[in-house]
Amino acid sequence: MSECSVYPDRVFRRALLQSVNGIAVVHNHPSGNVEPSSADIAMIKRLEKGSRILGITFLDFLIVGRSSYYSWRENQAFHKNEEEKS
Repeated sequence: MSECSVYPDRVFRRALLQSVNGIAVVHNHPSGNVEPSSADIAMIKRLEKGSRILGITFLDFLIVGRSSYYSWRENQAFHKNEEEKS
């Protein structure tokens, strides 16, 4: 399997039924490469937009590899700090 479909309506349905304040999405890349694919980035943007519409905090999107991980929030904070230093 090289791809797994995530359905935002199912993610948010579950979140709304549980009356959550925020969500974090975690998935793995069996290859071990934790860099987000173009499909990952598209999904992140859809989940962020859906969260804003529904008033649910989008906490993070994590990709787990064999010995490392990628955090969308940590990466965004890193890039923001780098831009502020420039």
